[in-house]
Amino acid sequence: MPTVLVVDDDESIRSLVRYRLTQAGYEVLTAEDAIVAGHLVLGRPP
Repeated sequence: MPTVLVVDDDESIRSLVRYRLTQAGYEVLTAEDAIVAGHLVLGRPP
């Protein structure tokens, strides 16, 4: 399953995008800023 990383500081936007991408068949990771996103990418390369 393809994985997508969504980075946005607005929780409602992250939730909406996560929902839509999950419905489209993607595994979705979310982060509220670049620091968290960097940790996610280093721990699980895209």
